[in-house]
Amino acid sequence: MPRGDDGTPYGTAGNQVPDYVDLVLAELTRIHRKYVAAGYDAPLPDDGIGVGAPDGPHADKTDVYLADIGGNGIYGYCTTDDEDAGRWNKHIGVHAYCVLDNDYRTGQFPFHTPRQNLQVTAAHEYFHAIQFGYDIAEDGWFMEATATWAEDELYDAVDDNVSYLARGPIGRPQQPLDSFRGLYHYGAWIFFRHLTERYSAKQGPLPRLVREMWDLARGDGQNLYSLHAINRALTRRDTTLRQQFVRFATKNRRARQAYAEGRANRYPFTKLAGRAVLTPRRPERTGRRAARPPDQPHPPVPAGPEARQGPLPAAAARPAPRRTRRCGDLHRQAHRSRPGHPAGPARPEGQQGHRRQADPLHPRPRAVGRGHPRQRQPPLRLQLRLRSRPHLPRPGARRQPAVRAPGDRQVRSSG
Repeated sequence: MPRGDDGTPYGTAGNQVPDYVDLVLAELTRIHRKYVAAGYDAPLPDDGIGVGAPDGPHADKTDVYLADIGGNGIYGYCTTDDEDAGRWNKHIGVHAYCVLDNDYRTGQFPFHTPRQNLQVTAAHEYFHAIQFGYDIAEDGWFMEATATWAEDELYDAVDDNVSYLARGPIGRPQQPLDSFRGLYHYGAWIFFRHLTERYSAKQGPLPRLVREMWDLARGDGQNLYSLHAINRALTRRDTTLRQQFVRFATKNRRARQAYAEGRANRYPFTKLAGRAVLTPRRPERTGRRAARPPDQPHPPVPAGPEARQGPLPAAAARPAPRRTRRCGDLHRQAHRSRPGHPAGPARPEGQQGHRRQADPLHPRPRAVGRGHPRQRQPPLRLQLRLRSRPHLPRPGARRQPAVRAPGDRQVRSSG
């Protein structure tokens, strides 16, 4: 078979184009058509900034480059060199270009076949190119999670995204859903799988729900940031993000039974942070000082300057109620000991109304103030953080920082 200067075999169609280039073009064409059929906008054109002249036949096409990036541990990335995207907090649509590996050989990508790695990576990165046309400054976790979700919708048999589940909300439920660090945001694709399994109406080959979220988040539209766009789309279906997140967290405890592909792909599940047993009986208390006998009065209240030293004791004439194991008896004994109760002592003469007395069995919670620092509460096992639109960095490259693209284009972000 004839080969080019770099050793890449040419095709047999006589077009002097390497077979791998023809394969990439065929896969990207199929991906583009499916996304457009699902209602997504095509990526914005670069007006000939990259390949081709501004008025040439390729000016409205998305540039895709092939390079040996597998040595850096990168599957692919997508970025832009649009001059209007210099400030990443500008919520505007810009054009994009993508970079894929030039062979996905097994030595650099040991999981799946070279073609399968090409398919899911092309679907992932091309979805980023579409996202850039909606809002270049959208939340990074939203970009990555929906792109990882989309690659599995188009190439369901590859299941490369399953490897991220243990590093996402299922394996790390203590992190907020919109966290954008490490590999967590790739594993967050399972949240959108949860939603689209429940609300599965489709337009073309893809569920309509995620596209509606991106329509609400686009910079030239309502410009809602990620969580608000998700909540608005769910509100149209008579539910909310809060309700679905609770269902999502519950579902993750039994992920293999709850998700359609959970058992076949051996999904991990969320482990409990701890257990607690509630019982109606008061447990035995040990190591406490013995209670004061009922017939032993309290020490007298000091008069004069000594009265300010230490806390004031309770009234000396008030007997301590009898302690029992049962909470109901304990409460009744304390209640009967209050002045004014038919079974308790008489109310002192001249006292108006019924004033709540100090109850050693049911003490008031101690006030938080000087000398009483607030005790740290244990962290919640599941969190949902709602906040204003952040100015996050552009989506990072998969598993590695961004690298320089072919030619003289400086990569500002990657995905």
